[in-house]
Amino acid sequence: MDRGILLLLAASGIWSTTPIFAKVAYAQGMSPMWLIELRLLIAFLLFLMLRGNRLGEVKSNLGNLALLGVFGLAANYFFYHLGLAYTTASAAQLLESLAPVFVLLLVYAMREEDIGRIKAAGVFITALGSMIILYSHYPFSHLVLGDAMELLAALTWGYFIVQGSRVMHSVTPLSSLTFLFGFSSLLFLPLSLSTPLNMSPNALLIAGTMGFLHTFLAYLLYFQGIKQTNPTSAGVIFALSPVMTMILEGRILGSTSAPIFYLGGAVAIAGVITVITQRKPG
Repeated sequence: MDRGILLLLAASGIWSTTPIFAKVAYAQGMSPMWLIELRLLIAFLLFLMLRGNRLGEVKSNLGNLALLGVFGLAANYFFYHLGLAYTTASAAQLLESLAPVFVLLLVYAMREEDIGRIKAAGVFITALGSMIILYSHYPFSHLVLGDAMELLAALTWGYFIVQGSRVMHSVTPLSSLTFLFGFSSLLFLPLSLSTPLNMSPNALLIAGTMGFLHTFLAYLLYFQGIKQTNPTSAGVIFALSPVMTMILEGRILGSTSAPIFYLGGAVAIAGVITVITQRKPG
């Protein structure tokens, strides 16, 4: 369990910089659809180099992997990156930390994990913190639109965690991720081709970095962590990432937030600590 927690924390730390990199790429002229496509394609090619394409595993679990690709990975990228174009980096990362709430509902429905009262309370404390952030954006209509998309991203991320945990019982992380990124890149190809390709060399460099760091490496660490822990821990540890995002957004993008925003972040982290310290149902 300890090694799995460390892997999940490492992945979440990497993902804390995702909205910062994406915001800079957008400022350089790259569209969300092309950023998604390049991230997925680069990660797919890197996983192929690791020889993660074990066809036997993929064929026997094609249905589950396809569902995971469409409603988990592809849908999450779609809502997350589009939402990020309309809201702040910190809000995008923090609102997606609502995923543990959806994980909680899904694991109960799928009977994947027993959840005690203390752990469930921690999940909902995390959600409360995220809702405070949402409330702080109500006066700004364009931010609320982005926030709504991030809530959908949280729902799809919750599905990705739970369905991914189920797939891990019969498919290795390398095989799963190789298929998922290849399949999802094909899904996004028509959308990206319908969008003007207008980007600078700096934007391409950012996309390449995100393809390796935020997509290839972070997902590899995260899937290995899910395999060694459980869906709820995987979902809630992800809520740690907005802390670093809030710090980096102020330093790199020069953005500032109202005190209520940081209050929401503190509440969310309190929920995270509550959950990850509960090793057994309470």
